[in-house]
Amino acid sequence: MRPLQSDNPTYILSHHIARWFITLFGRVDARGLHNIPPGPSILASNHQSHIDPALIAGTLGRELYFFARKTLFDQPLLGHVMRTCNTIPVDRDAHSDITAFKRIFTALRNGHPLLIFPEGTRSPDEQLQNAQPGIGLIACKTQIPVVPIRAHGTHAMLPRNALIPRHRIPLTITYAPPMAPAEYDPGEQHPARYHEAARRIMARIAAIPPLPETLA
Repeated sequence: MRPLQSDNPTYILSHHIARWFITLFGRVDARGLHNIPPGPSILASNHQSHIDPALIAGTLGRELYFFARKTLFDQPLLGHVMRTCNTIPVDRDAHSDITAFKRIFTALRNGHPLLIFPEGTRSPDEQLQNAQPGIGLIACKTQIPVVPIRAHGTHAMLPRNALIPRHRIPLTITYAPPMAPAEYDPGEQHPARYHEAARRIMARIAAIPPLPETLA
């Protein structure tokens, strides 16, 4: 895991807590970190557990920007930490959250990586789910590299509806080579452009072998 470069005290503290947590309860094997390009990129990962954001952020040496549903920001302490740790609130009940998209595009224009879970919610059984079109929209609008990511072991450590993480679970996170816009964007004339882009990104995530012994 790379040392963090940041001037944000709250993010630095949260980053070290995340690293401490995942190394306390699991054994982390991060692979392919060299595949993350400099400058802005979209990090697209499968989603199995609440641990996933901490696992990904804890392995990187750069500040990430995140999504979170707007209702989480109603909790005073959690809301403050999330706001100061580059988390963008999104109204999931709205057809399109213009304010959130503007903040996303601003973060990317400023050179920051953005973490997105294309499935939109945690998998209940470790199986990959269909991608939502939101990631396709953001990728096609920004035309920046998309790094497919596959995390393995977080569901075993902290599955949905569990409150206490299981101890010493092997965790593997693999960063695949980035997808260029030509690889995910079917073009403006495609009748379902954003859905197709999301499908292509999710297919690349699915192509990453999930088990540690198959990654050599």
